[in-house]
Amino acid sequence: MRKATRGQDDARGLSERFSRTFLTLAAIVLSSLGAAIVTLVLVLASFGPHLDRLIDGRGGITVAHAGMLDQETGLRAYLETRNGIFLEPYVSGQSELIQGNQTVATDLADDATLAPLVLNMRLAQQQWISGWATSAAAIGQGDVMSSQQLTSTLEHGKVLFDAYRVTEDRLSAATTAEIIDAEDSQRTVVTIGLALALVVLAVGVIIALRQARGLRRAVIGPVNDLLETMTRVRSGDVDARPRGGGPRELRTVGEHLSRMIDELLRARAVSGELAERAGEQAARLRVILSLARDIAGSLSLRYVVRAVGTSSVAVSGFPRATVWLLDPAGRTLMPLHESTATGSDLSAGAAVELGEGAVGRAAAKGSAVAGDHGDDLTFDSEGGEAVTTLAVPMVVGARVVGVIELTAAKPVRLTRDVLDVIESLAGQAASAIEAARLHQQTEELSLTDALTHLPNRRRLDDDLAAEGARSRRYQRPLSFLMLDVDHFKRFNDTHGHQAGDTVLQELATALSDSLRETDTAYRYGGEEFAILLRETDRAAAEQVAERIRNRIQKRFAARVGIGSITASLGVASMPDDATTDTQLVAAADRALYVAKRAGRNRVSVLETAVATGS
Repeated sequence: MRKATRGQDDARGLSERFSRTFLTLAAIVLSSLGAAIVTLVLVLASFGPHLDRLIDGRGGITVAHAGMLDQETGLRAYLETRNGIFLEPYVSGQSELIQGNQTVATDLADDATLAPLVLNMRLAQQQWISGWATSAAAIGQGDVMSSQQLTSTLEHGKVLFDAYRVTEDRLSAATTAEIIDAEDSQRTVVTIGLALALVVLAVGVIIALRQARGLRRAVIGPVNDLLETMTRVRSGDVDARPRGGGPRELRTVGEHLSRMIDELLRARAVSGELAERAGEQAARLRVILSLARDIAGSLSLRYVVRAVGTSSVAVSGFPRATVWLLDPAGRTLMPLHESTATGSDLSAGAAVELGEGAVGRAAAKGSAVAGDHGDDLTFDSEGGEAVTTLAVPMVVGARVVGVIELTAAKPVRLTRDVLDVIESLAGQAASAIEAARLHQQTEELSLTDALTHLPNRRRLDDDLAAEGARSRRYQRPLSFLMLDVDHFKRFNDTHGHQAGDTVLQELATALSDSLRETDTAYRYGGEEFAILLRETDRAAAEQVAERIRNRIQKRFAARVGIGSITASLGVASMPDDATTDTQLVAAADRALYVAKRAGRNRVSVLETAVATGS
């Protein structure tokens, strides 16, 4: 009976203690809050605005000084090097100086102590700008200055800048001193307020300690249980649960903690899935970055499309990628690279018309399509769409340059995230492919004669150097023909240069038709042509030259009104007639000279002329 009564008294005493403790703590908190509010009001009203202006003003001084330093450093470097790039810090420093001076004027100009120092600094700045900086910046890159003039100019600028530095140091020091004074006053008020709050809190602590003994028996045990459970969960034991003892409020906390742990388990599962997806996406992005690095410095179209195909397979999950390029007319797409093809074999790939199939439709629409018939992608399902064919256009600006086609024998699950990565890769690829293609076109134009469309002298020099080196290294024959159109100047004078151009074009066609695929004809200059015969000795080269001469004679023999067009050819071979590229050309040129002196319309092998019966 005594124990039951004591339990009721303890329960009732606990409730009363909570109420009394709450009221006491509320009074303490309100008192402390009042003291803190009073202190805060005093600090804000008395010191806050002034201190803020001082701090902002000091910041403005720093910004203005940084601008002055940028200008001074840039101008000195410019005067010493005359490199226009050093004027960039000077220009940006002007903006910094204006910004900093505006801040200083706004925050410090009204201060009676600082205003004169602000004025002195501004005057010193203006003296440096008008007395040195403006004239130094106006000196042109081509203007000549002697070493003595340069030294004098730099020294004059340094004197003015040092004068400015003195005024800036004084203003900065005075501003800092006022900030320190304001902060000291502010700290004094805050200290008094804190001391008052501490006194109130000390009283509260004494009262709380007296109540703690009675609360410990009813509260500490359940709280420790909750803390232990939290510690175990934090250590990774997600099976830990509170025992559920103690007052009703603590039991409620325990129930919520249990539910929170359950939610944590579910969140961990979701987080793991998201982390896996994020890792996959990061891996795809790394592939794109790697591709961008690989193709950024390459102007080889073949290398670029190969890298694009490999990267497309890596980021998409499709086993096969084909890179299609749109022809200049914008009507047909041709396969340039297929990731599973061996070497450069794309014989199985046929041209695709714009709008035809997935590839043609993607190029026509300028957006990704799926399926053999080019279906639109909707992504209605959270898990993505299962597709066996995906075509993604490569777009530069608003122009499609090609399509990346991804295919698989079995459906591949495609999500919006993966498609975004593929489209980003296609954008990178489009720019690189366009740059490589333009470079290739430019390179071809630079190596081709505009009139005859034959390779030009520059291409001949490159090919001759390479083939000459190969001939010497492997001891293989190499022959060279020099061809000159007979009496071509007289033909031009008689029939006009336009007719002469037509003859040269037809002659170039005749040369190309007379040669093997391994041989090359070049426009050497004027009415002279050169022919490079690979793996051909002198005897075979002489036969080729005679065949060319005969074909030219027959081609123009039936022309009415233009007269006879014939050609003389000189033949030389390695190693019979020469051991170097230069010697080979000189030998063929000497042979051509012999042919022309012997009456033209003939082939000559050095000192031996072959009559043509003209």
